[in-house]
Amino acid sequence: MPAEALSCPTCNANDSSRPDAQGLHTCVYCGVRYRITGGTPKALTPKGTTPSPRGPTTAIIVGAVVAAAAIGAAVIVLGKAPAKSSASDRGVPTIVVPSTATPTSASALSPVTPPTVTAPNPTVVVEAPADPVPEAPATAHFELHHRRPSSGTTFYATGYVTNDSPYVIERPKITVVLKNDAGVEVGTAFGFADEVMAPGATQAAELLVMNPPAFTTIEFEIVPKKATYIPPRVEGLRVEPGPIEPAAFGNGFSAHGKVYGGTVPARFVHIQALAFDGAGKLLGIDDAYANGEVLQPGDSARFDLPIQPFSEKPARWEFSVVGMTVD
Repeated sequence: MPAEALSCPTCNANDSSRPDAQGLHTCVYCGVRYRITGGTPKALTPKGTTPSPRGPTTAIIVGAVVAAAAIGAAVIVLGKAPAKSSASDRGVPTIVVPSTATPTSASALSPVTPPTVTAPNPTVVVEAPADPVPEAPATAHFELHHRRPSSGTTFYATGYVTNDSPYVIERPKITVVLKNDAGVEVGTAFGFADEVMAPGATQAAELLVMNPPAFTTIEFEIVPKKATYIPPRVEGLRVEPGPIEPAAFGNGFSAHGKVYGGTVPARFVHIQALAFDGAGKLLGIDDAYANGEVLQPGDSARFDLPIQPFSEKPARWEFSVVGMTVD
């Protein structure tokens, strides 16, 4: 027998739901539960509530329309209902509500709060950093004390280098410039100071000038450079030279003696002999190394130091010793 579609008592849609065990239908459109009594669908309403004659959908629509009208919208046209059924299938008309509310200005809705006036941020003056002070250039000078003779016209320019820089320099290059009576340069030679030099320190140096042409004056040009490495020296080394004796051959001298170890092991133990005239001017420098590779603390090592001739007999001698730490 063909089934007859029921009309939902709430949304009036053609409800195709089937009753459950208790004879209750649930509308497939609006979800309301109802029972057929005496051939008339009767909606089941929870206690304390009254079913809307237009159903929940219509109530929601009307509420939306009224809310929109309250905020000043001119016309609200509802769009399509869900795809399952149109508004006409449910018996729900499309509602067009003309605006009857007078648009309310924003000032009437909420009081205008005057802007808060705050004190301006304090002005912060940031001074640009001053340009860094450029580092002073390395400077040094050489003072000639004597010309120490060698073979033929060859000689040594003997004197002291002084470090005029505010920092340590290393192995400054010294150029000997020879000039004639007219001040014209006629020859050059060069050499290096052997050690690093602290600011203001002096160091004895000899510069070999081989077979120079005839000249009248000597000038010196020095190119110092800031030290990039300062080799650590051993503290406490001590030298004890023996008597200075004439050399067995030639016009020179011979020195012998011992060096004694310092606080830590030392290598490259270097001994210098410096000869001076009666006025305290440097006549010349000679050097040698102590025997052995490493000098241990408390030990001693011998040295033999041949000394070349000078332009005059020395009035005084000085000996010095330095040694490098063992890596």
